[in-house]
Amino acid sequence: MRKALFALLIVSALTMAACANLSTSGAGPSSAGLGPDRLEVPESTSTLPERIKSGVSWLWSCVVALRAMGVGADSLSELTATITDISRLAHGGDLDAARELFSKAWSMAVALKGGKA
Repeated sequence: MRKALFALLIVSALTMAACANLSTSGAGPSSAGLGPDRLEVPESTSTLPERIKSGVSWLWSCVVALRAMGVGADSLSELTATITDISRLAHGGDLDAARELFSKAWSMAVALKGGKA
């Protein structure tokens, strides 16, 4: 039981750190590429599918962190649906649409963090 609780605490801390750096001051796909600023793979060495996959993982980490911050499931429903759509578009090969939708999801995550709705 203690090992499971300890593991849960470590996972929670890591996911909170992943989403904690959301900011509204110029951060985001348009200024920083796809993915969190500090964890991003340089664009010259990554492909768009890899960047989208990394971005989707990061967004799911944000969902976990936002839940831990007290954001309600109703407020997170649009974000989770958008993340699912990004994955569906990427899997279907529509990478440009997935990238554009990522920008929308990023903005939603920032707004939810700021409002803690």
